Amino acid sequence: MGPFAPDSSSCRGPGEGRPSKRSDGGDHGCAVGEDDQKGGVRGFDGHKCVKGRKRQILVDTQGFLVACRVEPAGISDRRAARGLTAGLSPLWPKVHTVIADAGYESKSLARNIRDGNGWRLVIVKRKEQAFRIAGLNWIVERSFAWLGRHRRVSKDYEYQVQTSETLITIAACAQMIRRIAPA
Repeated sequence: MGPFAPDSSSCRGPGEGRPSKRSDGGDHGCAVGEDDQKGGVRGFDGHKCVKGRKRQILVDTQGFLVACRVEPAGISDRRAARGLTAGLSPLWPKVHTVIADAGYESKSLARNIRDGNGWRLVIVKRKEQAFRIAGLNWIVERSFAWLGRHRRVSKDYEYQVQTSETLITIAACAQMIRRIAPA
């Protein structure tokens, strides 16, 4: 067997080595696919090899949270960005430019952000595979690292997406208070 093959002892059917403990005759010890009873809406992003949910955040140049969305991992970054930026222009009238990485490059997304909010989408691409600070994208990565210090945000424990979004907002508020008024 290859290194990624399941262990034959871990996925046995009924009557194959151990008796079934369920009355319906099925042995449900191995999870396959999505299960609505194990943590709410989930998905799989084959490009990033992410199973579960993806977090999208919009931050200002200081790294303070402007908006956040939690989506199933199967939703593309471009589609999630449309939902993330929708309706924000009245709340942030001085914003003129949104900077994003290459995963958000799309003419339709740029048109949507320009028509819906009056903002300009600037895509910053990396020239090398090695890590280098390219543009202002590091601000978002730094903000994700700051949010990851909070226990309830470090992993996705929540059943409902709204709870995850609320906890991200609470963690961002706590971070903002700590940065503005250090103890």
